[in-house]
Amino acid sequence: MSSDKSNSDFPLPVFGETSDSVWGLPEPVPSTILLAVPGETMPDEDLLRSALSVAGADESQYVELDVPLNGPPFALWVMALGLADHPIPLIAWCEKIESPAGLPEIAAGARWMIGIQTVLDPERPLAVWSHMASLLNATWRNSVAMLDEETEQWFSRDEMAFRFSTDSTSFDESVLFRIHAAATHERPEEGSSVWLRTQGLHRCGRPELEMLEVSGDVLPVAAELLESVAGLIVMKGIPDPDVVFEAGMGVTLRLRSWTDQAASLSADSIGNTEHRASMAQSMGGDLTEGRAVLCGHEPRGSFGSVYTWPVDVVDRLISGRCALERTPAWSKGRSLQARSMWPRLLEAFSEGQSMSACLALGEQGDDRLHVWVHVLAASENEVTGTLLQDADQGLRGDVITRPVAKVIDWAFEHDTDGSDT
Repeated sequence: MSSDKSNSDFPLPVFGETSDSVWGLPEPVPSTILLAVPGETMPDEDLLRSALSVAGADESQYVELDVPLNGPPFALWVMALGLADHPIPLIAWCEKIESPAGLPEIAAGARWMIGIQTVLDPERPLAVWSHMASLLNATWRNSVAMLDEETEQWFSRDEMAFRFSTDSTSFDESVLFRIHAAATHERPEEGSSVWLRTQGLHRCGRPELEMLEVSGDVLPVAAELLESVAGLIVMKGIPDPDVVFEAGMGVTLRLRSWTDQAASLSADSIGNTEHRASMAQSMGGDLTEGRAVLCGHEPRGSFGSVYTWPVDVVDRLISGRCALERTPAWSKGRSLQARSMWPRLLEAFSEGQSMSACLALGEQGDDRLHVWVHVLAASENEVTGTLLQDADQGLRGDVITRPVAKVIDWAFEHDTDGSDT
């Protein structure tokens, strides 16, 4: 279940200015998307010009810029593009893949990379990223995969086909970052201390988020919490350090600067100063600049003086006593996927499989209020179920019915007591 909030809670950074924010953000860096293309013939830049003319016909979205360019030595051709309402040019180029055997399996068969790059606008990073990805996909529909270079995240041809054929803006904020987990044990779920951190938020004008010393046995829920908060700060902006904020119904949190939080870490804690230094050396990057640690809103410990990862919030999420707020883009993308697989739910449900469904409760507009139900009846048009959580529209156990258009997600259940997978 997700609560509905306004979109103007936090101040946004100013696009184009050097960063002197309270979070110590680094200077903006370009964001790069690479499209892996097969074939023995070099992809023609005129194909991109043709695609620009088609896309540009829609409110003059794109235009080729007549500016001098000194492309990198590996670029076979280079073009400068303008995107409506985006003050920084997009640079597109083509390069040959010198070692195809070194590609991951998802990009097997590719011989060329088509790149596109710009600095994202912190006011609308997802929109700019989506425009770049959509343009590449529309130009070379024979591509085998797409790579977001900053997060090292690959998208398969099947995933691209689904997203772009349904809605070219069906990506959500989570496409802009990845969550990494580092643990003190090979099997974190056995109780190990886990360090969760994002990669990719700096390019959105946001601090990278972290959760420190997380219990391994609740890792999936903790990661989901971190993902939801990261999506919200991409959409809304950045709360200042130690400002208490809400990220859902009953989800009260604060962000603390990493330097302040580091003082409470033990010498053997993963994610401490020494550990970061060794990782940064091997990675060739910095793991101390512009970082925010996600904590519970109240201090813990014997003297109530230490802030920790939000233990209470995670416990309440697991028991269904609170609910995360999600962005409209997340709800839209998840709903498209869930509804595309609805026939699978109907088939499994008809065979006696217990199911849960996540439903949007609002009737229209920017609806981010969701609730999970145990499915009692389902058809091609609507779904009926009992509430698994209290909500404004009813209490746990009440029966509600919603059209399939309101389905956000669904899942198989382990048993018939209403607990979802």
